[in-house]
Amino acid sequence: MTKPLQRSCLLVSAALVGCSSDVDLGDVQQGQDNLPSSPIVQFAPSPLGMCGLHATGEVGCFHAGKPATAGVIAKFDRPMRLAGAGSQGPMCTVGWYGQLSCSGYSTDGRVGSLKTMRWDKNFVDVKLGFFGGCVLIEEGSVACWGTVSPSVELRGGSIDFGPASAEVVRLPRPAVQIAVGENHACAVLDDGTVYCHGNNAYGQVNTELGDGHDYDFTPPVAVPGIIDAKQVAVTAHATCVLHASGKVTCFGAADQTGLGPVSAPSAHGQPTELEGVTDIGSGRLSVCARRAGITGGDLYCWGSNDCGVLDGNPLACDGYELQLLERPTLVGGMHKVQTFGLSDNMLCANDGIFSWCLGGRYDYQAAGAVGHWGPYVVPF
Repeated sequence: MTKPLQRSCLLVSAALVGCSSDVDLGDVQQGQDNLPSSPIVQFAPSPLGMCGLHATGEVGCFHAGKPATAGVIAKFDRPMRLAGAGSQGPMCTVGWYGQLSCSGYSTDGRVGSLKTMRWDKNFVDVKLGFFGGCVLIEEGSVACWGTVSPSVELRGGSIDFGPASAEVVRLPRPAVQIAVGENHACAVLDDGTVYCHGNNAYGQVNTELGDGHDYDFTPPVAVPGIIDAKQVAVTAHATCVLHASGKVTCFGAADQTGLGPVSAPSAHGQPTELEGVTDIGSGRLSVCARRAGITGGDLYCWGSNDCGVLDGNPLACDGYELQLLERPTLVGGMHKVQTFGLSDNMLCANDGIFSWCLGGRYDYQAAGAVGHWGPYVVPF
């Protein structure tokens, strides 16, 4: 006889009920019909959680387990693109008129000053890392600042972390997409090649294994063997490339590449086991890929799973021992995903109507929850 599914439920808020199971990842039932249905077109990490950019240009946030106003972000002029640096604080948008607007946050989450910058050319996109960022400019050029500035030396000297100090990266062709990590950045060019620059201590810039200690700056260099890239995503110390074939290749720190046990460096720079991937995204220490599945738009994730950010287990907080998903793992409860995003402590996805998130719910653990907790609806 099949063992019956054991499930327990907890009233999370007036609008949400969360349920856990000893067999699967559980689910969350909608408790009211007044949750917003405006599609989220992009997610971006905020200092205390996640923010979502609506198709209408509005921005909503979810901080430390509670819906939050966007604060100074709401003053940005009709944002088209949204970027955040997670717990480090800065957030930036690219507006409808090609301007770049950025704000900073203090350690207690209070909004800092709002600054807007214009160049002769319009900005198209912006990406932020922990200590720097890059912008994609309309004709395909890329400019970066902070620890991913093309002229920075990570040993000695001062670093200007503001976008006003951005310098153009020397690339042989126009870029079509950019990604920024902790100390390195990458760009997909219009011919399908990928160029990266910055710290190569773990081989995250050019696939050659680093020793984890060499922090010398590597100038922009082509990633060997890649001529069909559609998209690039970077973590703090790794890089993943989505190929036109739908496969994903990763290189860099072994605990962030999804290629199996971290003791297998021979897998460095090899394809993951995923196929049919449509887009990829990353957080500081983890990566997710969206692929067509039976229910459409399934998510597979790997890397850091601290505090259940990838599987909903709030008890996966084990001091200083990093909780890992060593291979791409299907995220339960998130289907028909159209867009998704990762922050330091949350994974969120939107199905065109509702936004669902994992992690970031400290009230689950405080209420004595056990087992895995499925995604919950967030009213961004």
